[in-house]
Amino acid sequence: MDYTMHNHIGEITDEGELIGEVAESWEASPDVKQWVFRIREGMEFHDGRPVRPEDVIASIDYHRRAGSASVGGRR
Repeated sequence: MDYTMHNHIGEITDEGELIGEVAESWEASPDVKQWVFRIREGMEFHDGRPVRPEDVIASIDYHRRAGSASVGGRR
């Protein structure tokens, strides 16, 4: 799926299946407190910079920050 500016770590298909977009795979620790995401090779920002693990972490942390209105960060 192509977006003009934003891509997602994963997305839900019309059939309800969770598939990767930026992440090609992921796994959780047994207690689900730690996650490992494998970033798809060749992912770039609109300006051509490569997507790095730090960028994905920053995106997740943005939604988890105190006072966030994002449903992605709610527990």
